[in-house]
Amino acid sequence: MSSQKSSTKIGLIVSAYLLFPSIALTQTDMTLDATAIPFEELLQKEYIPASKIANQISNSSSAVSIVTHEDIKRYGYKTLGEILGSMRGLHVFEDYEYMYLGGRAYGKPGDYAGRVILLIDGYKANDSFYGQAFFKEDGLLDISLIERVEYIPGGNSAGYATGALLGAVNIITKNGNDIGGTVVSYGRGSHDTKKRQVVFGEKFDNGFDMVLSYSDFDTKGRDHSYFDSGVEVQEKNNYEENYRVFLKTSYKNLSLEGALVDHKKNIPIYPNYLYVPPIPDNQQDQNSFIRLKYDSDLTQNTKISSSLWYGYYNYHYAMKEPDLYSGFYETDAKWYGGDIKVIGNWFENHTLSFGIEYRHDYRLKEYFYDNYLESNSINFDTVVHTPRKTSSYYLYDNYTVTPTLSINFGARYEKSDTGYGQTSPQASLVWNITKQRVLKLSTAITKRQKTPYENIGTKPEEAKKTELVIEESFRRKLKLLGSVYSYTLFDEIFNSSVKATGAELELEKYWQNTTHFRLSYAYQKAIIKELDTKFVNIPNHNAKINFATPLIDERLRLGVEWQYIGKKAYYNQKTIPSYSLTNINLLSHSWIPDTDISLKVKNLWDKKYGDITWERSNGDKLYPQDGRTFWFEIGYKF
Repeated sequence: MSSQKSSTKIGLIVSAYLLFPSIALTQTDMTLDATAIPFEELLQKEYIPASKIANQISNSSSAVSIVTHEDIKRYGYKTLGEILGSMRGLHVFEDYEYMYLGGRAYGKPGDYAGRVILLIDGYKANDSFYGQAFFKEDGLLDISLIERVEYIPGGNSAGYATGALLGAVNIITKNGNDIGGTVVSYGRGSHDTKKRQVVFGEKFDNGFDMVLSYSDFDTKGRDHSYFDSGVEVQEKNNYEENYRVFLKTSYKNLSLEGALVDHKKNIPIYPNYLYVPPIPDNQQDQNSFIRLKYDSDLTQNTKISSSLWYGYYNYHYAMKEPDLYSGFYETDAKWYGGDIKVIGNWFENHTLSFGIEYRHDYRLKEYFYDNYLESNSINFDTVVHTPRKTSSYYLYDNYTVTPTLSINFGARYEKSDTGYGQTSPQASLVWNITKQRVLKLSTAITKRQKTPYENIGTKPEEAKKTELVIEESFRRKLKLLGSVYSYTLFDEIFNSSVKATGAELELEKYWQNTTHFRLSYAYQKAIIKELDTKFVNIPNHNAKINFATPLIDERLRLGVEWQYIGKKAYYNQKTIPSYSLTNINLLSHSWIPDTDISLKVKNLWDKKYGDITWERSNGDKLYPQDGRTFWFEIGYKF
């Protein structure tokens, strides 16, 4: 990883502490450390936004989904994609390179981030060149480091960060105090898959808190069959490996956090007339960041947070055809930035948040190399994209009209030195009809600046959103949530728009013996208005059932997950068949002292199904996905 000096000076930066913009804050909330609150209590009490300032779930304007570290253990999730795929209304899909996220009005194959930002403890972790969010072994974090994952749908860029056109995924990581020692784990699964990890986490007597983790992963991958090509099997052509490092420290008001992942993967390709059997392409993703953060309560009614960060991303794709051709494509991106964020309760019934965020994408390069072996012709080209400096400013007021009614309104203005400049306004109303029943109405117009990969320009992508949510809390930790929404997504460059409408319903229940049940259903309809055709890869019906219960006290638990993904439109208005998947997980907690043992079976009934992706060499066929797979893992805590 190379470095480059920059003489650009970062000026004064002031912004709200990533406050979710439809939440009232109290003086008590501003000092509460909410990261240790169990989800059972969150259902009745707290919602944690990206700022990690505790607020009432009933005061957030969107239909928020939350998965905690306990849920991760109960259901045996191994990747961020599995966590998100379990949430209401979301689905994940993958080709043989990456996993992608689909939801309300997004999920078109080839859209790297799906217009959704990924935050790690408030840091925007999407890469600077493609805007990609990574959901599998190419991601920055091991699942064992996650305290909680929150998904907030809708145009929430003003409250989280720039670019959250259709939603935000916020990850809160564990502190050293949550780990309390050294944990060594080893996993083994189908396709000769192996994973090793060691994590140290501790809070010392002087208040210094530290988490340090190292892990590595490798798999030979499954065989790939292409019976229509005359080549029946490509053996082990999906080999994959990575290593990850994570560091998080804090002392008093100062914290330092960083992560690094180096991920390599072979890409099985469709055979053609040039060579049989085919040789897989291979790619490498290197991603890292480091952030220094300082928080302080300036006065009894004023909280300020400031941070500086640096990020790096490199992508390398190599191709080879025996005796014919070799070449590669590479992108290189570096960026840095900072912010200062302020929240204050200076006026009665008002909570004000305001500030500025600065980001400099100072290195944006592409490299192309082609070597035609027969003709001994070599071509090499470098494309240097114009560096981009972006500043965003926002101001919000949460006004408590009455003890049961609050209104939030405000806007974020974003501009860059490439000529881009747009305002994203939004407003919401939260009405506590009774102590158990809450009604929420929100609307927003959100703009997104194009990534360098999409072409830097002045024309933004725009989304208009309106949503109505009702939440009903019952006795004995039972909660019902319903939502209806409408989205219009407009792309000025491609002169097309998508109209999406839908409804969601979720029922969740906890029992005293920690038995957990969640049922969700989502209906979605998305139309390309100019063509009057269905938007590809959006399932009309999406249903989930999760059930976890102790079998032998807490020493042995069972987690069962069922997912149904309805029919989806394909290119040329063809249809992708619906499918359902069942996963089970057995977890032994401290049956052997200080030891966790888990056994997970994915796709229990060995269903055959495929995922859609963008153009590929064998026409309209889908990418077949894994059948039944097994994963065994053991972890010991010192």
